Amino acid sequence: MLLGVAPLVWVAYLDRSYASNMPRTSEPSAGRTIPLMVQRGTRVFVSEEEAARYESAQSGIYLGVFFCVVGAVVAATSGKGRYE
Repeated sequence: MLLGVAPLVWVAYLDRSYASNMPRTSEPSAGRTIPLMVQRGTRVFVSEEEAARYESAQSGIYLGVFFCVVGAVVAATSGKGRYE
């Protein structure tokens, strides 16, 4: 289940970090020209690399949910004394 929680934590970290640290207006001199919606609709501007990192983390959520479900199923079905 830890494999499943890790992507969720990473997305939450990036979401909060981008919302508090990224500019709200485009900054071409810094390369932050790509609009991105984070934390309940806050629009920030990020670089291509930062946008790719965020999108990659977002797609990792599906894998994280899968591992959480598999971990929960394994934990639920591996009870001691089940076949006694």
